[in-house]
Amino acid sequence: MHVSEQINHVLEGEIWFFVEDKAHLCKRDFHRIPANKVHWAWNRSQSDAVVVESHSPPLVGGEIIKSAAGLFDEGETPNLRSPGENQFVPYDQEAVERKGLLRRTINMVTRITLRSLALSSCMISLASFTFAQDTQRLRYGTTNSIMNLPVWVAQDARLFAQHGLTNVEIIFIQSGTLITMGVVSGELNFSGAGAASVVAARLKGGDVALLACPVDADAVYLIARPGVKSAAELRGKTAAVTRLGSTTHFYLRSALRYAGLDPQKDVKVLQLGLDFSGALEAGQIDAAALPLNLAFPYLQKGWPVLLDLSKTDFVYPASCVVSSRSFIKENPRVVDRFLRAYVESIHLIKKDRSFTEKVFNKWLRQPDP
Repeated sequence: MHVSEQINHVLEGEIWFFVEDKAHLCKRDFHRIPANKVHWAWNRSQSDAVVVESHSPPLVGGEIIKSAAGLFDEGETPNLRSPGENQFVPYDQEAVERKGLLRRTINMVTRITLRSLALSSCMISLASFTFAQDTQRLRYGTTNSIMNLPVWVAQDARLFAQHGLTNVEIIFIQSGTLITMGVVSGELNFSGAGAASVVAARLKGGDVALLACPVDADAVYLIARPGVKSAAELRGKTAAVTRLGSTTHFYLRSALRYAGLDPQKDVKVLQLGLDFSGALEAGQIDAAALPLNLAFPYLQKGWPVLLDLSKTDFVYPASCVVSSRSFIKENPRVVDRFLRAYVESIHLIKKDRSFTEKVFNKWLRQPDP
């Protein structure tokens, strides 16, 4: 922290700049840091970055130019500042990084895409009015994917109840494959599952349908153990997923293909349930394709990122709202109310960051059975 204003110019590569509780990713661009703001920078990529810093008043060793004007825009009055001096203050780096993770999640979730047989009724005016109370028990299966945030927010903000659904139960299950099986069997009325498991179930004749997808992509990183320098070195190595056919399996296959590998031949794939991400640190596997919340600890430690799917043209609807065609046909009012609450939740996510952060932290601590 210093009294000088600062302009960062990223000439090559990319850098994360953290200013107090906000995170900014800068790629070959300029970034301004106001005076007297706690800040730091982090190169989370595996490539070198070149950054030029400009300060006003200048910070040049022990020689300070006094009475220098601060940075100002055209039409603003120059602001004279005292000599620039660096101050090093206590700073909760992990808390700021968690907020950065939350903001990225919110930004992704608010780019909503809805596909539904009930879409036209869902998007009719969301004006407030009173619904008759429906005490039917509704079971929603969810993984611990952060893309389920709209459902978690809707539950904690009592949006389902406000739309007449007073008995919604959220159940944590290990993988999208199992969740989809729950919908097909009738054990679950709704679920949050990736498109891959839904399409696979439909191809096998399963009664399942996509209703709404909050995002068209997910932040996924192909991370390897230290010492692995390229994806080519993964040939003959071992990776892991929660279950074969799950969203994590789809992520891994996609990442390996983008990296130039054949997922059927080049890498051995284990199914380890929720332990698949921890198996990387334990040395049981050599690599894994991890969504942002699971990749975060490895990114902090500087483990090799062989591929970032968000930097490709990768498209995948993750954690979509899923139900069965028979349930949709027999309960059109319930489906309509559920989707109204879901859409309203996305609006709340965008509007109330503080409440969303509390929900985010609460539900990510939930264990899967």
